[in-house]
Amino acid sequence: MHAILGLSARHLQETHRYAQSPSFYNYGLLEAHHLKNALSSFNKQFQSSISANQDAALAASFLLCFHACSTVHMDSLTTPFQDSSLVFLRGIRSIVASHHRAARSGVFKSLVAPPRLTRRSIPRIVPSTGPFAHFINLLNGLPPIPHFLENREVYEECVESLAPFLSLAEEQDDTRTEPLELLLCFLEWQAFCPARFVALVNTHDPIALIILAYFYATAGAVLSEAKSRWWWWWQSKPSYMVQAIDEYLGSAWTVWMDWPRAAVQKL
Repeated sequence: MHAILGLSARHLQETHRYAQSPSFYNYGLLEAHHLKNALSSFNKQFQSSISANQDAALAASFLLCFHACSTVHMDSLTTPFQDSSLVFLRGIRSIVASHHRAARSGVFKSLVAPPRLTRRSIPRIVPSTGPFAHFINLLNGLPPIPHFLENREVYEECVESLAPFLSLAEEQDDTRTEPLELLLCFLEWQAFCPARFVALVNTHDPIALIILAYFYATAGAVLSEAKSRWWWWWQSKPSYMVQAIDEYLGSAWTVWMDWPRAAVQKL
């Protein structure tokens, strides 16, 4: 319940901001109160067994993920890339993996099912040109620094899994009619990120952050025409994340950030 109320308070703030209308209530304070209680209850749930109330755990995971996606702060003092949505999406994946049969038959079975478009509408050929090829060329040109060499396999795994989406972002296709399914595909990519990649993002590894910027730029480009109230909680995040990562990395990585920067400027 606290997760629902916290997300609702966030939505009301966004609604008033979008409509440029004054609010007579402090929804920010209400949001903080319910979020604190939701996270506390969520933590206690995971400290015990979730088998007895898995639907509630899944519901809280989704709601907290939506909240994490909707929370963007254009504050230079705030660490820009602590992407908590990665944490919650991986948490949802772990719940489903640990309780496969129950998840597939529970009230949220449609939300944890694989996206229908994964095989049908997303190209599977690894592109030899475009942003993917550009990134690989830059990766191949890195100096033999031990840290980068140790993590090269993770970099390659993540960007190769992102390659089909990069191809989709480069296409001039006005016929996409199922944007919500595409959104699920992007969320699935986050949910299946290797744990090592998430750890690199959390330690501000520059190449991991650039891959994250590529992800958000791609998602923003593909979904830019799909203005839906259903996913208001995600629409502001791609531009914010790319801008924040670009500002943090600075001029030393500007060539690497050329494509993500250009992609979100078109949004």
